[in-house]
Amino acid sequence: MKFYKFYATDYEDIVDISKNIWDGNDYLPNVFHKWVDEKDGCFLGLVLNNKVVAVGKYTVLKDKQGWLEGLRVHCDYRGRQFAHAISDLLFNKAREDLRSGKITNIAMCTHKDTTASIKMMEAKNFKLDQSCLIVFKEYDSIKDKNLDLNDYKIEKWNISYQEFKNLDYFKKSNNKITYGFTFYNMCEEIYDELVKDNCLVLINGYRCIVKVKGSPAITCIDNTIDGINTATNYCLLKHKTFEAEIYIANVYEDLIKDLSKNEYISLTNFEDDCLYYVYKEQ
Repeated sequence: MKFYKFYATDYEDIVDISKNIWDGNDYLPNVFHKWVDEKDGCFLGLVLNNKVVAVGKYTVLKDKQGWLEGLRVHCDYRGRQFAHAISDLLFNKAREDLRSGKITNIAMCTHKDTTASIKMMEAKNFKLDQSCLIVFKEYDSIKDKNLDLNDYKIEKWNISYQEFKNLDYFKKSNNKITYGFTFYNMCEEIYDELVKDNCLVLINGYRCIVKVKGSPAITCIDNTIDGINTATNYCLLKHKTFEAEIYIANVYEDLIKDLSKNEYISLTNFEDDCLYYVYKEQ
């Protein structure tokens, strides 16, 4: 057993591991080449008998968090402590950077149902810090509804950093921005990246953050069913992906009722299920 740094030529190994994850809709193949090219952190595979059996990623985010992500084990090799082995290596690398001051904290996200991952990280003294709801809407739910891209007016959302960070939406979510299964601390570097990538948009007047990482990841700042529906239907029409994922940091009862009536899918009966864990040094 050995650890291996990935190169661009290893793409098929990631495809092989990802094909049985999230019903074949895992985002790893879509971000593989970007992760290979990143200079900070490390993207590693665990190799057994010349086969990649597990992968994991340690990333230094733009907000200076050390982020653990992308932990996957090939379906034929689960239950053999490979997840522990690769997560320990990445965690120790992150702790070195934390102690040197390169990063401000170590964090990760996981789904509420991944009890094995949660147990593993809690054993390393990770504590639940925050959560949000992720709902999904499938392209099949809209493809026969005669929706037309021409019915959507898309504009650049021109907003300064000061105005952006002071939005009530972020004040209610502890100054965190959530998309792509990542909780970011509000900072100018994250704002600049969103502007650069044209992620801040007005969709028929609704203020939205749309980040495409495989599937579109959508945050509707207006946090209403009309805004969420408008943004989601537009993104599904434009990208024609299997589904879109919608991040909701401030859930309320009436919104949950409206989501369930409008063909949104929750894996946890509309309970917060995207969990943000932060390492607490003892």
